[in-house]
Amino acid sequence: MNTFRMRFTDFTAFARQPQYLLPLDETPGQRSTATASLFLTEYPLFLTVSALSVGALLLTSYLTGQDVLRLLNLSSRFPLTVLIVGGLVAPVLSETLFRFMLRLTPARLEVAVALLLLALINVSYKGIKAVLDAQAIFWVVPVWMVVIWQLSRYIRRPAVYAQIERFWRVNFRWVFYGLALVYALFRVCNTVSLTDWQVLWLPVLLLPGWLIGLYLGYVRMKYGFWFAVAVHALMMSLPISLEIIRLL
Repeated sequence: MNTFRMRFTDFTAFARQPQYLLPLDETPGQRSTATASLFLTEYPLFLTVSALSVGALLLTSYLTGQDVLRLLNLSSRFPLTVLIVGGLVAPVLSETLFRFMLRLTPARLEVAVALLLLALINVSYKGIKAVLDAQAIFWVVPVWMVVIWQLSRYIRRPAVYAQIERFWRVNFRWVFYGLALVYALFRVCNTVSLTDWQVLWLPVLLLPGWLIGLYLGYVRMKYGFWFAVAVHALMMSLPISLEIIRLL
């Protein structure tokens, strides 16, 4: 109980006032075994957040009347594939999108910009294809690569990156909250399709995802990126494993 109280107090303090810290796994002289040992003391809070994640899925199913794990129902013949994709691949991609660049470097900023542009292309591809032709992909990808190359050169200018990093540090609190909110919105949109009246439930559906996003961001900034991936993977694996057992 004392361990839970300590970790919960640490998390809530960080959530109230996010700090632009150097994660333990990037701290010079910090032993990886010591970081891992400290990380393992997070397990009571991790289990609580995992329960919140499962509860959020059940709440979403109840409010929308949709099976949030319908992918498993459609893919029950290949449960191991679903577990690998949902429990390993998805957490890595999600953490890369929403928390990799919390601790900013030029390379991480370039990756974030590239992924953001790729996401925008994905959203608007149908419109691009309608304006151009069926071979639009052969035009879009080279343009995307050229744009990323030019932006990377621009970002790596010392004066430019110094301004970006200064802005990041000064406004880190709002960056942290904003990314957690975008993650929550992505989580809802990727889980269910809301009808007109069900949009009214959006604030309720967003809250658990936002809290989970805050916790994953806390783990990422305190311990490091791969620790956040590990927490996310375990968090995703729990409901997926339960559903696989139910389908067997």
